[in-house]
Amino acid sequence: MKARFLFNTSAIVEILTGCALLVVPALVIRLMLGSDLDQVGFAVARILGAALLALGIAAWEVPRQALRLTARVGICVFNIGAAALLVVFAVVGGLGGVLLWPIALFHGVLAAAMVWAMLSASRDVATQ
Repeated sequence: MKARFLFNTSAIVEILTGCALLVVPALVIRLMLGSDLDQVGFAVARILGAALLALGIAAWEVPRQALRLTARVGICVFNIGAAALLVVFAVVGGLGGVLLWPIALFHGVLAAAMVWAMLSASRDVATQ
C-alpha cells in the first residue's frame, strides 16, 4: 500500500468527520459514544469538527507535492491519541455507541500502518 494513499485516507476520514461534527454533532456523538450532548457538548463537538476539518486539509498530500513529514507525524499522533482515548472512554468511562469500537480499531490500525510507513521510509533513506 502506498504511503500517500494511507495518509490521504486518514485525511479524507477526518475531513468527513469534521464536516459531520459541524453539521450534525449530536448524531455523530450518539453513534460514537452513545451519549447525548448538552449545550457545552454541542460547542465542543463543533470546535472539534472545525479542528478535524483543518487537520484533514493540512494532512492532505497532493501528487507531485513534496511530502511533509510534519503533516504525516501530526495526523499519525492524532490517530494514536484517538484510538487510545476511545478505548479509555469505553473501558474506564463506560461510554459506547454502536461505532465506538469500529472507530477505535480503525484509528489504531491506521496509526500502526502510518508508523510502519514512516519507519520504512526512514530506513530506506538511511540505507542510501
